[in-house]
Amino acid sequence: MRPLVEDGALLCLNAPSLVGRHGTTAERTAWALLDAGLIALAASDAHSVNRPPTLDTAYDEAARHLGATDARRLFDGSALPWI
Repeated sequence: MRPLVEDGALLCLNAPSLVGRHGTTAERTAWALLDAGLIALAASDAHSVNRPPTLDTAYDEAARHLGATDARRLFDGSALPWI
């Protein structure tokens, strides 16, 4: 993913992956991408009441791991380069 980001691609993380909502492989990959500084935005792909966004739980984990300021920037969009 790094070459894509270096070429200007913006990666959006499916935030529920941070808390294992899509399995352990997705969780490990999400944290690795986040730790590598490759993520520009954390969001949710909530599709229905059976698949809720769980952004609050994912944000809490990101804030514990990255600190509240860095986590907030990923979840509120201010980490995006044009904001």
